[in-house]
Amino acid sequence: MPPPFNRSQLGGPNSNPKCPKCGRRIAAPDAPCIYCSGQGWRIVRRLLALLAPYRRKVAAMALLSIFVAIVGLVPPYLTKRIIDDVILGNCAGRIRALCIIAAAMVVLSLVRVFVNYLCGLLSAQVGAGVVLDLRRRLHASLLHVELKFFGARNSGEYTGRIMSDTEDVQRFLVDGSRDIVVQGLTMLGIAAVLLWMNWRLALIVFAPAPFLVWISSRFHQRIHSVFHDQGTGVARLNTRITETIGGIRTIKAFSCQSLRDAVFGGAAREVADVRIDLTRRFMVFFGETGFLMDCATALMWLAAAWMLVGGGPLTLGGITAFAGYTAMFYGPLRWLTNVFNHAVNAIVAAERIFFVLDAPREDTGGGVKLPERMAGKVEIRNVHFAYEPGKEVLKGLDLTIEPGETVGLVGRSGVGKSTLVNLICRFFKVDSGEILIDGHNVNDLDLIAFRHRIGMVLQDTFLFNATIFENIACAKPGATEEEVVAAAKAASAHDFIMEREKGYQTVIGEDGARLSGGERQRIAIARAILHDPPILILDEATSSVDTETERKIRDALASLCKGRTVIAIAHRLSTLRNANRLAVLDDGKVAELGSHDELLAKGGIYARLVAAQTELNEIGADKWNPV
Repeated sequence: MPPPFNRSQLGGPNSNPKCPKCGRRIAAPDAPCIYCSGQGWRIVRRLLALLAPYRRKVAAMALLSIFVAIVGLVPPYLTKRIIDDVILGNCAGRIRALCIIAAAMVVLSLVRVFVNYLCGLLSAQVGAGVVLDLRRRLHASLLHVELKFFGARNSGEYTGRIMSDTEDVQRFLVDGSRDIVVQGLTMLGIAAVLLWMNWRLALIVFAPAPFLVWISSRFHQRIHSVFHDQGTGVARLNTRITETIGGIRTIKAFSCQSLRDAVFGGAAREVADVRIDLTRRFMVFFGETGFLMDCATALMWLAAAWMLVGGGPLTLGGITAFAGYTAMFYGPLRWLTNVFNHAVNAIVAAERIFFVLDAPREDTGGGVKLPERMAGKVEIRNVHFAYEPGKEVLKGLDLTIEPGETVGLVGRSGVGKSTLVNLICRFFKVDSGEILIDGHNVNDLDLIAFRHRIGMVLQDTFLFNATIFENIACAKPGATEEEVVAAAKAASAHDFIMEREKGYQTVIGEDGARLSGGERQRIAIARAILHDPPILILDEATSSVDTETERKIRDALASLCKGRTVIAIAHRLSTLRNANRLAVLDDGKVAELGSHDELLAKGGIYARLVAAQTELNEIGADKWNPV
């Protein structure tokens, strides 16, 4: 039996951020509240703007919808003619009149079927186009937003915004707007007919309308937060699924299937509870509105029967037609209130979508473009940086790396080595101080062009679910097969690649799941070699390979590093022996700077790190080779 689920493991829907003023849910802690900020109508205008590329098709849908609404007004009138002129009438030619009316009903039905088909086809085309546009814009936005945007959010949330939220917007914007046109025009047309037929009865039919508007408005305010809860719950559920698939080896290795099942079950239960609550609220709403309409219908029948018995102006056919128009009036009215409330879901989805689209983007272009074969001098001057306010990682760090020099970054875990590399690549911006590349502030550079001149082998190797060839060639679009093979050979990857049945065309699975850790690392190194950059960054580049493979890679890297500026991070200090200089980071600054031998002779932090690592290696050797 799985262990009891702890709600704190998941965080329920009520963990959604709230507006500090009105208490309603908002898209994110730093997102504006559409009620307090007056953003509601702006969101609606932006939603309608999504239809602009399809204005002709939307106009055609509107005209066809108007035609459908007009045609829909005719059948009750034909029913009146059948009752008054054919069944109760004494005129000659009743059979002929009945046949003409019946034929007219059939023709009208065929016309409505054909026009609805055209509307449906146009709706599908516009809807698919809107979703495609939104999803591509969201994906492009995620590709270009600043890295810090991803820090406080999970992957499931972005998946939900690209997949679920776009469909919610499309469902209302295309289908809902068409229904509003058809049902709204139908309701107005029927209202005019009812007033023309009998204004007294019409007033009875219209009586519930103000109450329905009030109930809908109140319901809209209550349901807004529930839709936010639903969106967040679905995003959290997507995250749990992604975690299970991505971490399946760890789950099986530690036999924690029961725990993960409980966590996923908790997330699924949260979504189910929200949807049950949503259904309950809608059922109450429909019950209230339906009761008002039924009461008005009963009162209308009572008054109509009284008029008929009392010799009023209505005929039996007229009452039947009036009752038919009343049902048609309440149908659109009921549907419009339903569409109105589903519009709330679309607005909530739009809040979440536009929050991503409006996120600050990296300033990637328009700056200084460095030459193709730049010198590669890196100057770091009094740099301060913190991921969280008040918790500085770098505290006035200074370091100069000359062109063609290899500098190793050394220090305990968490001291800021990878942070410094991220700042050099401008994945993040410094809080104060400056980083210069060949004398130019990195903030002033054309970012795309600059990153084309940096090669990276990161500690966490990421590979695409594609072929080996595509994973290496992505560093140089248009690379030839000879160039890719040469890079793979330089990274000691060619041999194991050719052992695969399909060689370089082998699909390696998600994040290289079909390769070993060392093989993934060598693919990443081959990618960097193909990139042929003036500045090379190695962040634990040999952390996942065995000693023999490490030696081969070091030989390849030694050839690659000639004439380039190299910044290397490694926990195994022996891999940095041949670096020109080592920068020892401590307390957010460069505490020691010099060659391996110089720092050992100094007897400071680096010497202690080497001694501790040597002792650890000796302990490991004794453990696995007991005397």
